[in-house]
Amino acid sequence: MKQSILVTITFGVICFLACESAELAHVTELGIQNFDRLVVESDHVWVVEFYSPRCGTCQEMAPIWERVSKGLQKEFLFGSVNIDLEEGMKLAEKLDIFNEGIPNIQVYGKDDPKTVFSGYEVPSPKKLTTDILAAVKGLSKGRDGKYIT
Repeated sequence: MKQSILVTITFGVICFLACESAELAHVTELGIQNFDRLVVESDHVWVVEFYSPRCGTCQEMAPIWERVSKGLQKEFLFGSVNIDLEEGMKLAEKLDIFNEGIPNIQVYGKDDPKTVFSGYEVPSPKKLTTDILAAVKGLSKGRDGKYIT
């Protein structure tokens, strides 16, 4: 009986982790090593989330980020920066993210990055989507359907 329960729990945890990572497969993990190459030098517009898994507001924001990034994945490239990792911390420091706080979502296009969310009041998915789209007003889409700079 104990072995059966252990197998069931283990299977549940494996399924949860597999589903969790598969759901956000469209979001690229970013850090100091790959940010310039992938985001800054890109012809596409990126929407980037800076977060900490230990931050309560970031945890609240997670399902909204997931929903919005999935809904807009055909129009934007998405990235996440985990500031608890050394790579993410260095990048957040370089970009002065901590002046605004986390969670923080920025849109990177041809101009300076635009902060579309920062703080403690978690927006609705509709509000976040509207703010992201407002940040790219006037930009066109490439042949792949994604916004370009």
